[in-house]
Amino acid sequence: MKTKPPSALTTRAATKSESRNGAWAGAAIRWLYPEPRLAPLCPGHLIGRDAACHSVLEGPEVSRKHAQIVSQGLALLVRDLGSRNGVYVDGARVQEAPLGPGSVLRIGAWLGLVLEVPQDALPAPPPLRELHARWYAGAGLERALAELESAARSDISIVIEGETGTGKEGIARAVHAWSARAGELIAVDCGALPEQLAESELFGYRKGAFSGAESSQPGLIRAAHQGTLFLDEVLNLSPTLQAKLLRVLEERRVRPVGETKTIPVDLRVICAAQEPLAVAARRKAFRSDLVGRLDGHTFRMPPLRERRQDIVPLFLRLLQDRGGAATACDAKLLEALLLHDWPLNVRELVRVVERLIAVHGTGPYKRAMLPDLVLDSAGRGAGRGELDDARPAATATPAKARAGAARKPANDTEELALLLESLRQHGDNLTRAAAALGMERSRANRILSAFRTDARARRKREL
Repeated sequence: MKTKPPSALTTRAATKSESRNGAWAGAAIRWLYPEPRLAPLCPGHLIGRDAACHSVLEGPEVSRKHAQIVSQGLALLVRDLGSRNGVYVDGARVQEAPLGPGSVLRIGAWLGLVLEVPQDALPAPPPLRELHARWYAGAGLERALAELESAARSDISIVIEGETGTGKEGIARAVHAWSARAGELIAVDCGALPEQLAESELFGYRKGAFSGAESSQPGLIRAAHQGTLFLDEVLNLSPTLQAKLLRVLEERRVRPVGETKTIPVDLRVICAAQEPLAVAARRKAFRSDLVGRLDGHTFRMPPLRERRQDIVPLFLRLLQDRGGAATACDAKLLEALLLHDWPLNVRELVRVVERLIAVHGTGPYKRAMLPDLVLDSAGRGAGRGELDDARPAATATPAKARAGAARKPANDTEELALLLESLRQHGDNLTRAAAALGMERSRANRILSAFRTDARARRKREL
């Protein structure tokens, strides 16, 4: 099969007549594998191998006219046009199924994610950007970094909020690099500081200040002079240390243990926490006046499940960095990664990559090689072997069941209310919220998508 030149490996934009009845503004599919592309979606959008299709996907597993986007009221659906290898939405083979933000679409060896994106972002997906050695920002993070990059060039303190494993220290190191400060970044894990030694570790001490102090030590704060002090898990600082740190930030001077004089220090402070500092202050777990000193600019590091478009590019780059073959991945493996909720975030993704390389070398890598935790959360617990793509959807019992659920109308207000309450109870984790209700994740996703669509329609009518 002939390969098109790079300039031709794009998607044709829909015409005005095709987009006039678009179900929701900014609907797009970001093809993540085997190569990145971004295409707007609207009724009539054809997907297939034929050059006349709007999204031209090369490869023997893709039919000439494989699938089409259609509308049903204000909803977008994907319809199988009698393809040989089928259409998969959220891991289930379907004849026709609704699409919403976050839907995972697999056609042949192509894997894509449905997104709602600004129209000015449609020309091409941005590549991964290396913020510092082996630490990358994808499209799902780039927009959030714009303000942070500007703040980095000042001396204001910065708070990085985020779940465990999201990469808060990586962001802190990027801020330090952007700041161009002459000194080093000194990272302090506040949760690991020994309680008896925490003060001397941070503020330093004079020789003979206490038993065992055989020589003077500057401490971590002075080590960050002209550089950046990164306080990870800052909420673990004791009230005594909070008071002393507040004085350092107010006076820009530090007094080592056993000294009577203070020493000037020039530093920029970045701190990280899993909980907003203001929330901790309201429950009296952190000094409110210290929050005022630390919170010059707050950056929320989104969890990996909120930027799913980054999962596949990050996985492939991490695989490549560690000696694996990024081209030896099966699309079904990557599909399972997209359907996993990553409770431990990027740290968990790194562990999956390291396990694959340690056990399976340079590949090829198949879905069955993934850890059970990933497969189970991606809905593969019942059968972890390769799905038979050639089997018709009508005879594929699990896929048929899921497809049937996908075609159910998602307008039951009572079901929506239960789902929203379950999301609140489970920290907005869709997988756990759906499981608590005995509901499939794909069904829950469609209920939320329909809710958002209805809300947008109401806003338009009000305008």
